[in-house]
Amino acid sequence: MKRIFPLALLVLVTGCAEELTTAGKSVRQIQPTASSPCTFLAVVDVSEGNGFDVADDRRGAMNRVRNETAAMGGNAFVVNQGFSSGMRTQIQAEAFRCPR
Repeated sequence: MKRIFPLALLVLVTGCAEELTTAGKSVRQIQPTASSPCTFLAVVDVSEGNGFDVADDRRGAMNRVRNETAAMGGNAFVVNQGFSSGMRTQIQAEAFRCPR
């Protein structure tokens, strides 16, 4: 029992916000006007609520947008809308494959 409590406490304190993948690191946010030479892939809807605070949730949600965009072969995204509360951050974005 004495060993389980510190481990459980560590899990609670570290949070579980989405980590950025290697592929996600190469995905960039662009302005809507910069998307014209790009190929639209899909709308990405994400939600994150596992961070320490709103800023951590927002960072996790943006990481999730980047990761999902990379997973579908994209390298850029445009945020359409976002909302943060004390509990969750939700972001809707459009994923694109743009020329280098």
